[in-house]
Amino acid sequence: MNFFKTLIILVLALVLVAVGWFTRPTESDFRGYVRHHMSTKADNLFSQATADSNADALLNQCTIRDRILWTEVAKDDQVIYIGALSHWFDRTLIERSDMSKAAY
Repeated sequence: MNFFKTLIILVLALVLVAVGWFTRPTESDFRGYVRHHMSTKADNLFSQATADSNADALLNQCTIRDRILWTEVAKDDQVIYIGALSHWFDRTLIERSDMSKAAY
């Protein structure tokens, strides 16, 4: 009985690792994410062109590191985005809302 519990836990852990590996975002996913994210903030044609040039500038400054289960996007050796399970997470939002540095 104990062997089967261990086997089931091992199989479920391997399935979880496989899901993480198959669903990690790629560099092209990040390019699409940045372009879409910046274009949704643009409200007219001029700001749309500015958003496209800002997206290109950001993409040229970034380094994409492919890890086994996730993808990191770094700018100036600081990780700014993490991609995992087909989603991108903005690390700069986490750092801006960090309450541990707040003065009381």
